[in-house]
Amino acid sequence: MFQQFLKYGFYPCSLVGSVAAAIFMIKSGVPLLVVVSCMSLFFIVTCFSLELIYTENPEWRFDNQEFRSDILHAIFSNTIPTEVFRILFYGVIISLATKLDGVVGFTLWPHKWPMLLELLLAVLVIEFMSYWIHRLLHTVSFLWPIHALHHCSRNYYCLIGLRKHPVQVLITYGIRLTVLWLIGAPKEIMALYTVLASTNSMIQHTNIPMKFGFLSWIFATPEIHRWHHSKVINESNNNYGDILVIYDVLFGSRILPDNMSKLYHNGMGLPDGTKVDNSYWGHLKMPFVWKSIQPDSNQANK
Repeated sequence: MFQQFLKYGFYPCSLVGSVAAAIFMIKSGVPLLVVVSCMSLFFIVTCFSLELIYTENPEWRFDNQEFRSDILHAIFSNTIPTEVFRILFYGVIISLATKLDGVVGFTLWPHKWPMLLELLLAVLVIEFMSYWIHRLLHTVSFLWPIHALHHCSRNYYCLIGLRKHPVQVLITYGIRLTVLWLIGAPKEIMALYTVLASTNSMIQHTNIPMKFGFLSWIFATPEIHRWHHSKVINESNNNYGDILVIYDVLFGSRILPDNMSKLYHNGMGLPDGTKVDNSYWGHLKMPFVWKSIQPDSNQANK
């Protein structure tokens, strides 16, 4: 019975449950940083444990070097850039937001809406920004080496959702959230969005059997996102949504081939022959040595 729940119910229940739990903690007065940290840690431990027991594809299991590197990404690569951005720019952005409200004569953010509707608005706004940032990271030659780090694993397990270059984190965090800060979105909504995004990202990369049906037309489910990690460029340059897949549908970049065995056969990661150093330092220097690790000159900067 649990395996049936895991297959059909774990994903939707986790999204709903994470938001519900976060709202409860926020209304109970728990500090926002604690809310985000506790929910993120809970799903890291949960997804990691589940895929050890209910592995879908044994060939996607992590190795020890990858695991150590991804833990360091979780501790350093995802936290330091966001704090640097906040320290440098948050005060300036909030000041601009106040002036913007003064110019238009009213508060741009609908503060009187129910919290769930505010969250929905935040998701729609940020996901639109995220979609185009993510698409540019794949299609602009000088940006791809920065993002390629996230795609460098031949394996597929929950912690690669945390594998992001600090430069990418600085760029994506800043651009995505600046828009909401400028229109006055409250910190509570930002925290709820972060909880939802981290929950989806963790499950999205988890190597357990799940089925999604119509949800894969709305959300960037694991079965959608796995094709985004294909080593075949024509497949991986699709499915850019972080939480939602609706912008992929609108802009023609959603794919979900029927034959999952093709993905198992072709494999994940970067094109064959790319020289990947899976140490943490190797990950950090990857964008700066990109040409030297390409299998040949024709594949450089793809």
